[in-house]
Amino acid sequence: MAQAGILGYLFPRDAAALAALAEEAAESRVWAGIHYRSDIVAGAALGRAVVAKVINRARQDGSQ
Repeated sequence: MAQAGILGYLFPRDAAALAALAEEAAESRVWAGIHYRSDIVAGAALGRAVVAKVINRARQDGSQ
C-alpha cells in the first residue's frame, strides 16, 4: 500500500491502477490464508500513514 501510494503521488496518471494492484495483492493474501482481513485493514492504514509522512517530508525539505 505504501509503495502504491508513493508511486501514485509521483505518477498521478497511474495512481488508480497502482492502488488497484495494491488492493489485489492484499486481497490475495486473505484468499491464500496468509493474513486475516484485519491484518489487511491495519496494514493499509499504516501504509497510508507512511505515505503521508513521506510526502510531507519531501515537501518540507524540497526534494519533491
